[in-house]
Amino acid sequence: MQIADVWDFYYIFVARNINLYLYKQQFTFMRFYDRESEIGILLGNEQQAERSATFTVLMGRRRVGKTSLVTNAFEGRQYAYLFVSKDSEAVLSGKFQQAIEEQLGIRVYGRLNSFRDFFEVVMRESLQRQRNSWLHFLRRVLPHAW
Repeated sequence: MQIADVWDFYYIFVARNINLYLYKQQFTFMRFYDRESEIGILLGNEQQAERSATFTVLMGRRRVGKTSLVTNAFEGRQYAYLFVSKDSEAVLSGKFQQAIEEQLGIRVYGRLNSFRDFFEVVMRESLQRQRNSWLHFLRRVLPHAW
């Protein structure tokens, strides 16, 4: 038995103002109990992402509620799920590109063929959103300066 048969690995990449969740299993609805401490950890990672990008690995046995945990923790927030299949890097990068365009409204010109290119686009968008957030804040605080 391979480790992938026993464990599901979830990768959570939280850039400034952008949440991406990479997962290996389809989402199924189930009851959700007593996960406040785990949700607190995920929300803490999101807060840390306001200062710098974070990468979190969430792993556990199959069917224990990892997807439900992420879904509940980030309910009401904008995020994208990225399904990790056994496709090549170029195919996955293309699927990830389509997902962020549809789910986050991040427009990408051209075709992404590598994870490096994909995460570069995400980081660039993250920095731009952070700049826009600060500009919006300053315009609100100092309305007569504009």
